[in-house]
Amino acid sequence: MTVGSIEAYAFRIGSVVLLLALVGVLVSRGGSRGVSSVKLADPHGVALTLDDLPGFVVTPSTAPVARAVTDACPPSFSIPDPRTTPLPERCDFTGFLTASAIDGAGREQLDAYTRETGNTPNPLLPLPIAGPFVATHSGIFEVYDWVVVLPSSVDAQDEFARMAHSRADQLSDYRELPSSLGDERRVYRGVFGPPATYETQIVTFWRRGDVVAMLNTMGAADISEDQHTDLVRIVDARMQAIAQQIGRRRESRPVNASAFR
Repeated sequence: MTVGSIEAYAFRIGSVVLLLALVGVLVSRGGSRGVSSVKLADPHGVALTLDDLPGFVVTPSTAPVARAVTDACPPSFSIPDPRTTPLPERCDFTGFLTASAIDGAGREQLDAYTRETGNTPNPLLPLPIAGPFVATHSGIFEVYDWVVVLPSSVDAQDEFARMAHSRADQLSDYRELPSSLGDERRVYRGVFGPPATYETQIVTFWRRGDVVAMLNTMGAADISEDQHTDLVRIVDARMQAIAQQIGRRRESRPVNASAFR
């Protein structure tokens, strides 16, 4: 497996980790970067909710019931430097699966494909979604998103650069999509493998001031860029509000007169 493909699987696993955390399989890591004396804006409620997904069916078990605003931030695939103090950050994230992958004939397809590849089906969640299910179903199968508040716009720029690099060497049929979103953005579309077997994904990373966000939709080859963009706009409207809140708070801070002496 190449370095690029390892990173692609790591990014995918990160999304799965978020979803498993939502359903209570994983416990938020204590003592994380969210624990700090630095008071950061609260992003809770910025990420997607069930009400934001009309026509997109999810099961109650994968609803966002276990959000963690303080101590469950997007996973980092780099090794932290033990000589440095981790940055404080506060996060909100959600994940959704289509009900057709959870029960009935769709679940049977996914479990059968898992066995064909020499693996044991997960009794809780049918992940990854692959095989004949992808070719015989349409639209979005999975949605993952997160919003991270950092101490400063400089820290947010660093976070954006770390997370939003190109995946051109990791995905098939990779192409970047035009966007003027936020202060920085990267939007791309690609496939994990042959489109008849593997999901197509559309991903948007973007930054507004001190806040960085990601939204990932995965599904069939006919997955809609317009539907993805509509979901991004929902999150971005809330993200703008929290970025403005941070700006007002910063402007209202008293000026240290000693700095001008």
